[in-house]
Amino acid sequence: RRGLLHQANSLVHFEQARPELLRARRASYKELQDQGSFPVVAKLDVKYRQPAYYDDVLTVRTTVTRTSPIRIEHKYEVLR
Repeated sequence: RRGLLHQANSLVHFEQARPELLRARRASYKELQDQGSFPVVAKLDVKYRQPAYYDDVLTVRTTVTRTSPIRIEHKYEVLR
């Protein structure tokens, strides 16, 4: 079968998905920074259910699950 996509690449997809979510909400990381907020990833839990392969077309669905004055929690679903 085709080559497996290395699991560490999932993190790259998540990193790309967060700014896209902001853009969809008509915001940006630059706007957050201009307001004095500098978001960082403090914790990451990943549960792999099925492997992804090179040449798979993947969609990363990103949602905000919880917010507070100091935290934004996201949920990611990777769909083939």
